[in-house]
Amino acid sequence: MVKNNQKLQIKICPCCGNDKFTQQDILWDELVSEWNLSKFEKNYINRQQGLQCNNCSTNLRSMTLAHAIMRHYNFIGYLKDFVKKNKRTLKVLEVNEAGMLNKYFDNMKRHILVEYPNVKIESLPFDDDLFDLVIHSDTLEHVKSPLKGLTDTFRILKPGGATIFTTPIIVDRISKSRIGLKKSYHGSPGNDEYLVMNEFGADIWKEVMSAGFSECRLVSLDYPASIAIVGVK
Repeated sequence: MVKNNQKLQIKICPCCGNDKFTQQDILWDELVSEWNLSKFEKNYINRQQGLQCNNCSTNLRSMTLAHAIMRHYNFIGYLKDFVKKNKRTLKVLEVNEAGMLNKYFDNMKRHILVEYPNVKIESLPFDDDLFDLVIHSDTLEHVKSPLKGLTDTFRILKPGGATIFTTPIIVDRISKSRIGLKKSYHGSPGNDEYLVMNEFGADIWKEVMSAGFSECRLVSLDYPASIAIVGVK
């Protein structure tokens, strides 16, 4: 069962329609200390990463990404049905597996998955104006230059196309680079695979607009724990 001192805002999983969730804490003491997180920040980031649907195992950040994608296309329903409806029409690029959403998008005929280190988001091996949608989840904070990653994403999107993604956001702070600071990693204690390059805050929209996008929107299912970013070309 969900245990948190904040009332849970999300009622139904937007991926499968289930209404039962389980919460587990994800953050460990060293990471909390490195990021100088308050108790409030620790609680909502734990919810963001550790709240899971009991049916499809999708966590809150991935549920929020799914919700933002469907809102962008004015689709009312669940992600499993959105994929069925658009499986032959939308050309979708997934940069690294977008949390638990890959199992849904992998059923789309025009879906492509690329993964680091074989492909870097700053230099995507695709032609201009090719994709309807580019998605990724908790990838951009590991990129040395998020602006380069977003700029190359802009390049490969069709006019009117969108990139929709999540990244950890500490909502009461301004974004900063971690280059030159003590190395910090995501994943699990002792895991040195996912080096964090950036801590994002309330000004993340500036990166999207600086990359050339004409519109940037923030979408939430459970604020401040869940935020997805939408950039429209």
